[in-house]
Amino acid sequence: MTPARPHYTIIDFETTQSSDGLRAVEVAIVRADGDGAVSSTSLLLNPGCRIDGISQSIHGIDNSMVRGQPCFADAWPGLLSLLDGQLLIAHNASFDAGVLRTELQRHGFNAPRVEWLCSCRMAKRLWPALGCHKLGYLAREFGLPGTNSHRAEADALLTQALVAHGLRELEAREPGKQPAEHLRAYARIALVKAWPFA
Repeated sequence: MTPARPHYTIIDFETTQSSDGLRAVEVAIVRADGDGAVSSTSLLLNPGCRIDGISQSIHGIDNSMVRGQPCFADAWPGLLSLLDGQLLIAHNASFDAGVLRTELQRHGFNAPRVEWLCSCRMAKRLWPALGCHKLGYLAREFGLPGTNSHRAEADALLTQALVAHGLRELEAREPGKQPAEHLRAYARIALVKAWPFA
């Protein structure tokens, strides 16, 4: 019998530079439940500063799009309800963890109880012979559904598709292990030791 898939959550941020570090302009959260169901939430966020031109050229989010949108502090209670207690996965998790840490500290919030895992690290360990482990490259290599558009929801859904693909391969290579064991073995990163902070 195939082991039940774990409950895990994907997070992706889009950002802008500011005088006090990166600020989030968009966040997406994708949850994969034990039965394989996927639900997604995406929010534009007002960073409280102008979005710089280089960032706009990457993700396409401009100042008019975030005008009137909630700031991070206003959005956080709803985001926390989706994140707390989760296996939290991002592609290049050190970046997304850093954005979340900066925003939480800027607004005086404590860290949620999460276990950070990195799908990029998982890909490097699963497919070391590949010359590149960027999300878009992996999506093309494996024919994953979706697009790597540098918008939060699209990238989070693509990351979820990559994690699901990796789990299927791990179950074939190492049958009998629980999926959460596979994820922790192949996607754990050092920054989990420094989380949570207060």
